Amino acid sequence: MAEFTPIFPAHAVERCAVSFSFRPEVPEKPFQRILASAQQLFEAKGFKRGQGPTGFNINPATGQVTPIKGGPLVSPDGQSQIVLAPDAISINTSQYLRWSNLKAQTEAVLKTLEPDYSSLVDLFSVKLEYWDRFNWTGTWDDFDVGKLLSANQVVSAQARSAQREWHSHGGWFVYEDGFRRLVNVNVNVQGILRPGAGECPSVAIYTMMQDEAFGPSLELFERQPVLARLDVLHEELKAILEGILLPEVSHKIGLRKGRSH
Repeated sequence: MAEFTPIFPAHAVERCAVSFSFRPEVPEKPFQRILASAQQLFEAKGFKRGQGPTGFNINPATGQVTPIKGGPLVSPDGQSQIVLAPDAISINTSQYLRWSNLKAQTEAVLKTLEPDYSSLVDLFSVKLEYWDRFNWTGTWDDFDVGKLLSANQVVSAQARSAQREWHSHGGWFVYEDGFRRLVNVNVNVQGILRPGAGECPSVAIYTMMQDEAFGPSLELFERQPVLARLDVLHEELKAILEGILLPEVSHKIGLRKGRSH
């Protein structure tokens, strides 16, 4: 009988990212010094300068869109990247093991780079993103998303009624004391090619939370340590994903209470 399987035996995380935004931008000359220092420090740990990314950075404070400058710093195994911009630091990895590993990696990057930014500009937002994927072992003929997703209000019921590919994208703000939280939940159903099996249905689930300063002062936003804030975002994103998935699927990938993730 066909079923959904996570892309890895222990979890479904295809990729994840932690990002920090600052305002205003670090001026050009100090930013070049930060880049040079970061490259020297991380090359000593085996990182290499990768090819320049093709894309843009969006400043959440102003909405300004600017080209991403320079190439990422890539880990020795090629699975993790550190991307620096005049108004952002981002850590991306396609080799997720456990939250504690990603948190430790983030802490190491922050200790190295964040003081240089914060001496010049203010921390404006903290963002955590997960890309999870589940593959259907059957075909489009017997595809049944009801064996993966619960009857929740986050995913569009109209989209779920589609016979093949569909997309459901949602987002909202939650206002807290001194900051606001942006939440995104996107579900994409598409076909992927698997060797010897042709095109198979696959469900990609993107979840994101971003805490950003809101109001005239950053004091309340900066009062909570960054890593503690990331712990909160991680737990909240786990809760959202657990609410989207069927209980048996959540248990399988370690989201149910009493199991680590």
